[in-house]
Amino acid sequence: MMRLHYIANIRLPTEKAHGLQIMQNCEAFANTGCEVTLWIPRRTNTAAMRRIQDIYAHYGVAHNFNIRRLPTI
Repeated sequence: MMRLHYIANIRLPTEKAHGLQIMQNCEAFANTGCEVTLWIPRRTNTAAMRRIQDIYAHYGVAHNFNIRRLPTI
């Protein structure tokens, strides 16, 4: 099985369209059989975005890939 590490320097979840595009890309790669891990920085988010409990449901994508957060300074 092929592994894919998708690195995105974004705040997630986000109100912006690129968050949806990245989540849909990861879902599509995982649907082809890749083992996908989305790496994003650990950042403070807005109050509205912090209330989101299930990021996969928020973006309407399958939970078929992992999301990992990297510590940032």
